[in-house]
Amino acid sequence: MCISWKHVIFVLKLENMKKNTEVCVICGKPIDSHFEEIAYCKKHYLQMKRHGKILNRTIFDKNEWKILENYAICITYNKKGVPNSIIKVDLDNVKDL
Repeated sequence: MCISWKHVIFVLKLENMKKNTEVCVICGKPIDSHFEEIAYCKKHYLQMKRHGKILNRTIFDKNEWKILENYAICITYNKKGVPNSIIKVDLDNVKDL
């Protein structure tokens, strides 16, 4: 039986992943890279590389919802992570949004 080189590389990567127990210092996900010798996942590594700091919010974070007694509030953010608007929503309409 002949084993292809792709299979060998896959097995080596799999063994390396099992040995890798380092996790991101921010979120605890498995690491992809180090930035200044600190372990980060891909998301946080790119933030450090591009901005030099970890951002509180990104454009990919979802809007913030607060369910109150009679209504719900949705807080939207602009692309810089600053609150943009506060929207009051009836509880019956929350599931539609």
